[in-house]
Amino acid sequence: MHRFETIRQLESSARTYASSFEAVFESGAGALLRDQSGREIIDCLSCAGALPLGHNHPEVNDAIRRFFQSGHVQQALDLSTPAKFEFVKTLFETLPDDWARRAKIQFCSPSGSDAIEAAMKLTRFATGRQTIVAFSGAYHGMTRGALAAMGNLGVKSGLGLGAGDVHFAPYPYRFRCPFGTDGTETDALSIQYLRNLLADPESGVSKPAAVVVEVVQGEGGCIPVSDAWLRALRQLTRAHEIALIIDEVQTGFGRTGSMFAFERAGIRPDVLVLSKAIGGGFPLAVVVYDEVLDVWPRGKHAGTFRGNQIAMVAGKATIEILRRDRLDAHAAQMGALLVDGLREIARAHPEFGDVRGRGLMVGVEIVDPSSDGAPQDGELARAIKLEAFRNGLLVETGGRHGAVLRLLPPLIVNRADISAILERLDASIAQAKRGRGPRGGANHRSDERDGEAARPVAQGRSALPQAEPVKREAERRRGLLKPAFLLLWLGETALDFGSALMSFALAAWIFQKTGSAERFSFAVLSAAIPALLLTPVAGALADRFDRRWVIAGCDVAMAIMIGALAWLLFRGALAPGHLYFFNATSAAIGCIRMPAYRAAVTAIVPRERLTQASGFTGTSQALLRIAAPLIAGYVLADYGLKGIVGLDMLMIAAGSAAIFAALLRAAHAIRGVVGAVDASLIEGVSASFAAAVRYFKSVPMFQGLAAYNMLQESLLLLSSVMLTPLVLSTHSSSTLGLILTYGALGGLAGSLLLLVLRIEARLMSLALFADAVLAMLIALVGFSRSPAAWCAFVFLAYFASSASSACTSALWARKTPREMRGSIFALNTSMNLAAMSIVVLVGGVLCQRLFEPALADGGAWAPTVGAWLGTGKGRGIGLLLVLCGAAGCVASLLALTCTRLRHLDALVPDQTHDDARDLLRNGVAVT
Repeated sequence: MHRFETIRQLESSARTYASSFEAVFESGAGALLRDQSGREIIDCLSCAGALPLGHNHPEVNDAIRRFFQSGHVQQALDLSTPAKFEFVKTLFETLPDDWARRAKIQFCSPSGSDAIEAAMKLTRFATGRQTIVAFSGAYHGMTRGALAAMGNLGVKSGLGLGAGDVHFAPYPYRFRCPFGTDGTETDALSIQYLRNLLADPESGVSKPAAVVVEVVQGEGGCIPVSDAWLRALRQLTRAHEIALIIDEVQTGFGRTGSMFAFERAGIRPDVLVLSKAIGGGFPLAVVVYDEVLDVWPRGKHAGTFRGNQIAMVAGKATIEILRRDRLDAHAAQMGALLVDGLREIARAHPEFGDVRGRGLMVGVEIVDPSSDGAPQDGELARAIKLEAFRNGLLVETGGRHGAVLRLLPPLIVNRADISAILERLDASIAQAKRGRGPRGGANHRSDERDGEAARPVAQGRSALPQAEPVKREAERRRGLLKPAFLLLWLGETALDFGSALMSFALAAWIFQKTGSAERFSFAVLSAAIPALLLTPVAGALADRFDRRWVIAGCDVAMAIMIGALAWLLFRGALAPGHLYFFNATSAAIGCIRMPAYRAAVTAIVPRERLTQASGFTGTSQALLRIAAPLIAGYVLADYGLKGIVGLDMLMIAAGSAAIFAALLRAAHAIRGVVGAVDASLIEGVSASFAAAVRYFKSVPMFQGLAAYNMLQESLLLLSSVMLTPLVLSTHSSSTLGLILTYGALGGLAGSLLLLVLRIEARLMSLALFADAVLAMLIALVGFSRSPAAWCAFVFLAYFASSASSACTSALWARKTPREMRGSIFALNTSMNLAAMSIVVLVGGVLCQRLFEPALADGGAWAPTVGAWLGTGKGRGIGLLLVLCGAAGCVASLLALTCTRLRHLDALVPDQTHDDARDLLRNGVAVT
């Protein structure tokens, strides 16, 4: 605390945030801050919106680093420089095209307050009029001119600032309508007030030079105006030839779900004021305005530091990332999820009087529900803010009486971050209500000593046990979350077990009934093609609809499919064609369900426990891979397909019940974004894939890695698929189950070895070597005819495969930008599925129509190829595996000779370390 106390003693008493949050913040990454004790805090303030990409975005840091190394000037007044040219070009490309073509830009001293001063000065000079119309509750900055347009009298008191040439109109604050209505008529009455004011020659207000407005009042309490109101205001100002100044200092650049808040209403302002996010965290402010206003003389508004080159470089990089990654649309999605969760909390806490906002600019108005009219309760809001800080969440208050909790997280937050914000805020309001006791009681704290209330937090984790309410609340939250995850995990394990039994049994049944490798490959294709078609949109569906109903609907659909299959089976009418349809439908259901399930897990499980959850999931999956083939083989041999179907129906019933219970326990965390996204599904998918393609173009080595992975995974899938007909050609289903169990044991052994060794260097070389060994083992499986040899070679093959998979997965996680991984992985998966489908189809046809007949007893190749490979049933499939192994081995050896690919670890910089380490440390989960 020494550094904090020193700063507090030396710093002005006018300080703001530091008086509430007594800690020294040392580092940050993304949405997280870390104080001097090492405690991680979710930043739900983003420096008042100045950090749209969060803290230390690697691409922004790289851009600044390159600028420093370039030798370019770092300060240049308003002189022309390369950095200024690139920034202006990028900004104007981001503005609406029709407006950018006639716009001018003025660089101001680097604050929104000075930019507002410049905007008012501009319009006054251009029109020759002095009056400015502002709105109640407005905040435009702290300089004299900006203060004059501020609705908050408390900040202006004692400064001698009268109304002067600023007239205030009622802002359309529907929750507390200034006209005394229930809010339904607020917009119309607000516009009518302005219409009367401007039309009345005896209103006492001279014709204004400009109307200045925030589309969402920020400091005023996150109050948005409606699109209809903003359009009406634009029509009114245009009719009276009054300039419209839109203050987007806090709302600009994606914060509200569109690049600029005014765009959603389809209007164009005369003057646009931008700061905060435009500099990517560095001080920068500009005024963009219609060229018809550009009549002020040289030097009418100037400032020494308006040429901040570093801010221009950071701003250009920030704007490009916002556009590339469609973070405005992402903010709309995450904001809707946040609002939905806050309204769920409000059901239990009526003190949440109003939840409002737009995108990731959200406010919660805290009220006293026990009093008439539910007045604002600034004291409780302040108490919640301090409890939230204890719980690792940074929020700020604003609005009238400081009664609004303001949430402005970085635009890069994901569903897990939103869930953590909701959980911590839910706990904080409960703690604040308990801590204050009865209204006016002895436990009621004054808001004059915020610092003392927050002090235990700054002492770090060791101080937390002293705050018993915090500790009890944390234990309560863990108790609530743990059963939800365990139920979800147990239910999913039951469903996975039933699915694994069915997959094995149906594959064996099809080959035993048809004896055709070609028709067996059709069964695999019938599942692959729906996955190929649905993979690009499955994630978007999970984000757009309530995930509880996505999961439940998929489970019901799967139960219906199993019931139909059982009906056909017990009637003796089941045919291979039915199973092709079953495979296709099941794959489609699974493809839609899986993203929703994964999102539900990340929403339920706290960030710090995701690794533990991955360990649970990975271990259960590994055990299923070991047990399911063995059990299925024996059940199929003794009871036939009817026994397998019966077991699967039992697993579906038990698993679905457990999952439904989990969904009920964590309703607000699991929900997705329900009908709140402006962009269409097709637009979202297209933008996602376009971003991934741009990434691959910018990193050519990952194009090579993607192509190599596509080839190897296609050959590996073909070999895995053909292992079933190879064994069943000469042996029973129980033998196949035993061999696959050995394979699963090999995969588990490979994962455990990586878990122990913790290899984090030369991953690409290790993956290529493991692939070469895997390819040779596949060839040996093709040569062999003995179950004992198959067990040994399959064990080693799965061992090598798990090592290769873990290394390449860690590389993808380590080297790709975190914000783009979903898009990159979806594109990669789609390409792999397409290649696999073609390879499996061609392989099945070759086996059935060429290799098997040629290597049959007395076949055309019996004297030549058959002399060293053998002849009879399954030998054609064996030849296919030998060829797959040879092709894979050649590909791996060629890749090893490619120096750039082999040294990909060193040549491509890391984006983040945590995800890669998690993948290697939980190797079981990535095999």
